[in-house]
Amino acid sequence: MLSSVWIGVRGWLAKGELEAAQQQIGTLKEQALALEVEPAKQTLAAVKEHSSQAAALTGDPVWRIAEIVPFLGPNLTAVRELAEVADNTMTGVAEPLLSVVTNIDPASLAPKDGAIDLAPIIAAGDAVHTANTNMVDTLAKARNVPTQFTIGAVADARTKVVGMLEEVAPVLSTLDVVVPLLPSAMGADGPRHYVLMFQNPAEPRALGGATLSLTSIEVDNGKITLGQTVAASTGSFSKYAESVIPIPDGAEDVYPYGEFGTFIAEASARPSFTTAGQIVSTMWELQFGEHLDGVLSLDPVALSYMLRATGPIPIATGDTLDETSLVPLLLNGVYLRYGSLPVVQANLAHDAVYAQVVQAVFSRLTGGALDASTLIGALSQGWNEHRILFWSSHEDEQALLDSNVPNGELPITDDTTVRAGVYFQDSVGSKLSYYLRQSVELSQAQCSDDGTTTYRVAINLSNLIDPAVAADLPFHITGEWNKVGTAPGVNRMTIRLYAPPGSTITGTTVNGVAVTLPDMHDTDYPVGKAVIEVPPGGSLSMEYFFTLEGTEARAFEAQVTPLVTPTAVTTTPLDCAAVPQN
Repeated sequence: MLSSVWIGVRGWLAKGELEAAQQQIGTLKEQALALEVEPAKQTLAAVKEHSSQAAALTGDPVWRIAEIVPFLGPNLTAVRELAEVADNTMTGVAEPLLSVVTNIDPASLAPKDGAIDLAPIIAAGDAVHTANTNMVDTLAKARNVPTQFTIGAVADARTKVVGMLEEVAPVLSTLDVVVPLLPSAMGADGPRHYVLMFQNPAEPRALGGATLSLTSIEVDNGKITLGQTVAASTGSFSKYAESVIPIPDGAEDVYPYGEFGTFIAEASARPSFTTAGQIVSTMWELQFGEHLDGVLSLDPVALSYMLRATGPIPIATGDTLDETSLVPLLLNGVYLRYGSLPVVQANLAHDAVYAQVVQAVFSRLTGGALDASTLIGALSQGWNEHRILFWSSHEDEQALLDSNVPNGELPITDDTTVRAGVYFQDSVGSKLSYYLRQSVELSQAQCSDDGTTTYRVAINLSNLIDPAVAADLPFHITGEWNKVGTAPGVNRMTIRLYAPPGSTITGTTVNGVAVTLPDMHDTDYPVGKAVIEVPPGGSLSMEYFFTLEGTEARAFEAQVTPLVTPTAVTTTPLDCAAVPQN
């Protein structure tokens, strides 16, 4: 009787300690990401106190003996192990990570005399690796906490703990790869030569947009020097009769001549930044005789995020760049402003504005007058939205990135998640996608007894251009509509679905009408390629259906071209009666 009371009291106290710890973990995460060192230290100390108390309360001999009691025992075992997981998380993961935050404060990350001090980044490598190793072990332990014979509250607690750890684990895994690579990439072992590729999502390509410009960057022991900025569209780069890199199997049909490997403005047409990096690197070396250590890409949306950290930046045109003004200026305003000029002169005017923006933002970023923690958040957002991409020409570095932090690569389906790719490409030489709004719906169901699951990808598009003004828009916005037989303002795009390897594309509809597409593939990915047109003020919907072996429940995700505005991706039920029949 006394032992039961003892266990009951200690269990109630342990539950309170674990709940108190969980309530403060979110605060600790926010403080660490914001580089608020002293508040984070205080929160960590409080969380550690709660978690260690919970572990102590559930670790005494009486508790362990009681774990063999039927019904009660499994619950006690689960609570004890969850307490150990919480304590291990604080001591083995949070504590080393906080040591990194302590050493890498905003002041240390801000450039001084144009250079970033690499010493804190180098020192962070061991702590990040320790935290990641402990996270792997702790997550495995949390997943293995037995809940088969426990009450609902204990099972729910285990689910919550696993979910919290699974949210952080991929970030740590990424850091464990990126942090050790950063010093070398920043020139710690010798100068590095990169090219910054600036994409234009108003004229979509699979990875984001057609290449606006390319800027040479030299990095030497943390010091960043900007070289020449070269426009991609004004004759600065040669066009080639054949692709400058090998064409992947099947891709010659998916990307006919002129769309792959022959012109640098089209480098982002295929949804692989490895491909894009190889094309840009090869063409840059052919044009200028300079070998590149890698290619970095970003778009104006990602650049606008970075302006949160710099504050407003005036440029010589009289414009002021900030988070809200940069995207409208670069992706629409310049085309309206210089729309009355002849095409060649307009191109030169656009390019001059792009070059000013790159130079002005770079000068502010390397001048040290910025909020480093805000910049880190902006870079993280741009990376997560696939608006910032990186490829290294060093095979060992790229192999690590491919294995651990793939970004801008073909979607990978695994045992838990089916992933497809939805990619947009402007097909009229326009900047009309500035006015595009889009969403994607995903659904799945077992619609037959043949051992497969049917998946649906629905794409909804709206063209916000007023039909009354479409004909008055300048050429650079409306594109070569007369050459392709459309009208001004019609958004003509190629949409490609990359279905998972091993799947079969079984049907496609446009506005509810079934269409037949040619069989295509890119390596082992089936590809559905359709050209659609959305008139000014109009909308369009299309659906792709594919089947994949397996009837087990899996998540379904889509990788979508990052356009000017975000794409809402939602999950809806699939009505098998609406699936086209072969």
